[in-house]
Amino acid sequence: MSEQFRRIRDLFESSLEVAGEDRAEWLREACAGDPELEREVKVLIEASRQGSFLDQPVLPQTEPQPERLGPYEILDEIGRGGMGTVYRAMRTDAAFRKIVAVKVMAGGGFERGLAERFQREREILAKMEHPNIARILDGGNAHDVPYLVMEYVEGERIDQYCESRQLGIRDRLALFLQVRGGRLCASQPDRSPRSQAGKYPRGI
Repeated sequence: MSEQFRRIRDLFESSLEVAGEDRAEWLREACAGDPELEREVKVLIEASRQGSFLDQPVLPQTEPQPERLGPYEILDEIGRGGMGTVYRAMRTDAAFRKIVAVKVMAGGGFERGLAERFQREREILAKMEHPNIARILDGGNAHDVPYLVMEYVEGERIDQYCESRQLGIRDRLALFLQVRGGRLCASQPDRSPRSQAGKYPRGI
C-alpha cells in the first residue's frame, strides 16, 4: 500500500471517532490544506455512511441478451450498470479464439448523451495501462448497438468476494481504495498511465 493510501485510510479511520457535526472541521485541519487528500477521505466517509459502497442498484432486465456482436459470440451476462450490460463472450472468427468481456451500451445507443459518454469511456480506456483497469481490446457497432471489448478477468464479483469472506466495513473500504487507484488513473487521462501504475497496489 502506498504512503498516500495509508494516510487516506488512517485519516478515515480516525474520522470515525469524531462526532458527525465536528467531522468536517476536523478533517479540514487534519488534511492541512491538501484538497485532494480531503476529497478522498470524504469519499470513504460517504461510502461508510451509506452502508456499503458495494450496494449499488442495478438496471432491471429490459433488453434481451444478444447472441452475437460482430465476431464475438455472447456466452452469458457478467453484470449491468448505469451505462450498459457486460457479457462474457468468445471471439470465434478466423483470426483467433479468445474469452473476452463485452460491454454493450444501454438503449442500443440512441440516447445522445449516453452515446457520447460511452465513446469517451472507450477513448480513455484505450490510453490506460494500470493493474486495476482491464485493458481494452476492440470495439465496434453491430446492428446499431455500440459495444466495447475488454480483457476478461477471471474471478468473483467484488460484492460476492466481500460477502463470501464476511469482510467488515474497514476491509471493504481498504478494497475500495485499491479500486479507487484505477479510477483515479482513468480520471486523469492526460497523465501518463505508466507513471501511475506503480503508485497503487495490485487489483482484486
